[in-house]
Amino acid sequence: MKSNTKAKLILRAAKAVIFALSFTVFISSLAFETAGRFSGGELSATLFTAFYGTSLNTALFSDTSASDTGSSVKIAYGSSEPEENTSSDASPSVNADIDETIADDSSVNSSAERYSIIKSDLSTSAEYGLEASNQTSYDIDLSEYLSAEIAAPTLDEIEAEYMLDDYVPIVLIVHTHGTEAYSPEDTDTYSTDNDFRSSDISENVVAVGAEMADYLNACGITTIHCTEMFDLESYMDAYSRSAAAISEYCAIYPSISYVFDVHRDCIITDELECVSSSADVNGVAAAQFMCVVGTDEYAGTHTGWRDNLTLACHLQYELWSASPTITRRLSIRTASYNQKYTQGSLFFEIGTCGNTLNEAKSCALIVAKALAKIIKGEGDA
Repeated sequence: MKSNTKAKLILRAAKAVIFALSFTVFISSLAFETAGRFSGGELSATLFTAFYGTSLNTALFSDTSASDTGSSVKIAYGSSEPEENTSSDASPSVNADIDETIADDSSVNSSAERYSIIKSDLSTSAEYGLEASNQTSYDIDLSEYLSAEIAAPTLDEIEAEYMLDDYVPIVLIVHTHGTEAYSPEDTDTYSTDNDFRSSDISENVVAVGAEMADYLNACGITTIHCTEMFDLESYMDAYSRSAAAISEYCAIYPSISYVFDVHRDCIITDELECVSSSADVNGVAAAQFMCVVGTDEYAGTHTGWRDNLTLACHLQYELWSASPTITRRLSIRTASYNQKYTQGSLFFEIGTCGNTLNEAKSCALIVAKALAKIIKGEGDA
C-alpha cells in the first residue's frame, strides 16, 4: 500500500511539473510569435495531452459547446481569449490565438497540407437571441437585461449635450487584432500554411469595420474608424495598445458613447476542418455574428459591464428580429476587453476565418443597421 501511495504521489508530482513546463513553453511560443508545425506550443500540447488526456489548448482557452457547433468541434475563439493582468486596471496582457499561428501569410508552399472548410449554422435557437455562454461565476438572467433601459445615451441626447461643438463623434470602431483576415472566395479548402492574417486593410477585418463605419456615418451617426492594426507590431501588446488608443480618443472626444472592437472568430475542428459560420439572409450569403461581453471578474475596476450587457441584449433582440439566422449566442467572459471606457462598449466577432470577406461585410452591414436603430433610440425592444 505504501509503495502504491508513493507511486501515486510521484505521478502527481510529475504531472504537475509537466503542466508547468507545458504552460511555460506554450506561452513562450506565443510570446515570440512562433510559427510552424513543430513549434514549442505543439511540443507542450503533446506533452500535456500524453499525461492528461486532453489538449492544453482546450484546458486553457477553448469554449467547447455541443449546442454551438456539435460535439466534434472545438471552438477556439481566435481573438477573444486572453489572460488578464489582475493586479491592476490593465487590459488583457496575454492574447492567444489558439488555432492560429502568427506568421507571414504569404509563406504558403507546395508542401503544405490542405483541409476542408465546412459551412455550419451556429445561430442560437433561443427566442430574441437571448442565449449565452457564461464563463463567469455571475448568475445572469438575460431577459432582465433586455427589459432594462440602455445606459448609453441616444444620438439626440448626445448632440443636445454637445451642440456647441463643431465635431461630435458618437461611435468609435477599433480593431485590437486588425490583421485578422478571411478565406478566399470560391474555395472549400485551406492550407495549413495559411494563418488567416493580412496587413492589407482592404482585405482584413479593418475592411469589415469600414463597412460598419460607412453605414453609420451615412445615417448621421458620426463614427470614427481607427484603422490601426494594434497586433501588427506585437500581438502580445495588442490589447494594451488598443486600450491606449481608446482612452485617448475618448479624452479628445468625450461625446464618444459607443466603442466597438471588431474581430473575426476562428473555429477549427479536431479533424482540422475550418468552420465557416454561414447564414442566408434574403438570398445573400452572410457570416454569422457573435457579441462578446467582458466583466469585472478578472479586473475589478470594470464595474459598468452590466450596462454593456444590456446593450448587447438589445442588439441581440434587434438582430434576431431582423435576421434570426445571423445571431450566435452571446459570450460573457471574465476578462474586460477594454470595455470600461463607455456605457456602450462591445466586442464583435464578425464571421470566422472560414468565411469570405464579402460574407463578413454582409454581416457587418446587418449589424450596423441594428446598431443605428438602437443609437437613434428607435429600437423595438
